[in-house]
Amino acid sequence: MSSQLYLLAQKAVYGTPESGGLVSYRFGRAEQFDDPRWLWAGVAVVAALIALFVAWQYRRESASIPPGRSVLLAGLRLIAFAGAMIFFLSPLKRTDQQIVTESRVAVLVDASQSMSVQDEKSTDNQNISRSEAVLHALEEAPFIEQLRKQHDVTVAVFDSELRRVAQWKRHKPDSKTPENQPDASSDQASPDAAEGNVYVNLADSLKPLGAETRLGDALAAVLGDQSGGPLAGVYTFSDGGQNLGVDPLSIADTAKGRKAPVITVGVGSTQPRRNVRIQELIAPSRAFPDDKAVVRAVVQAEGYAGRTFQVELYAREGAAAAVRIGQESATIEAEGEPIAVAFEIEPAAVGRVELEARIVPPEDDQYSEDN
Repeated sequence: MSSQLYLLAQKAVYGTPESGGLVSYRFGRAEQFDDPRWLWAGVAVVAALIALFVAWQYRRESASIPPGRSVLLAGLRLIAFAGAMIFFLSPLKRTDQQIVTESRVAVLVDASQSMSVQDEKSTDNQNISRSEAVLHALEEAPFIEQLRKQHDVTVAVFDSELRRVAQWKRHKPDSKTPENQPDASSDQASPDAAEGNVYVNLADSLKPLGAETRLGDALAAVLGDQSGGPLAGVYTFSDGGQNLGVDPLSIADTAKGRKAPVITVGVGSTQPRRNVRIQELIAPSRAFPDDKAVVRAVVQAEGYAGRTFQVELYAREGAAAAVRIGQESATIEAEGEPIAVAFEIEPAAVGRVELEARIVPPEDDQYSEDN
């Protein structure tokens, strides 16, 4: 598995208010003008005209009103006009508060059956499955720790549906954060009340058991999730084996609109899959002594066209060890074409017999659990 990982940074201004705030005062009427200078020029002209009118009026009445009283009345009238102008300007008190929410990164892991193919290499150059390679990246590599320096991190697996299996909060610079590694001895998710983390057994959660791969549906669900902080980005670990659901490329516009980059980490070999397997074993439910019964083993393979393999049939009675009772050859004529190998058996005694077909695989068989 090889890919360059990029760290993402994003901050938000909504969530829970911090203490305090910035208080400012402004005039609401000024916000209705594209250029408030026209407003202030008009206010200045009106104020000057009002002042001149009041001064002219009381100067004209100065003969009948004592000088002290005329000044007092003129001042009161000017104050009344000033109050009316201030009311017109609509004074407002504004308090600004900064509200911060942690950004989050979603990590999506493919849990379909194709992730069980053993075409990855471990550190000691041993073949491991694609799922095991992803598990190593999440548990042993510093990938999660690097993301937690700036974001909350959520891990979810997808096959036919999306399931969240782990969650870690961002490291706080002023607090001691417990180790991010999941508790491998626990089969149940256990919350860390102090940090808001959820630890799980990732080895169990990432088992490749799904029959479908719906990467597009998983991306759509993550991008549509409004819970938590703003989505800073999505990492996807997958072999790219999309077989059902929404086309992942059609989700690209949604991700672009959300400004949440989708970073793909490909796992698996670029070479065609190489696997030979026993697809089915067909046997009659009843057979009689001294009568021959036909048992058929269906063999299927990819990457081995033209190759011949040995198929063995074993029988087990009760708790006894299985005994080989037949061996036939199977030649793979075309990719993925099922080949039926027939065995003739003749029961020797009355009783229940358990049959098992086995194929002798080549050394480069990438998946040994279906042999």
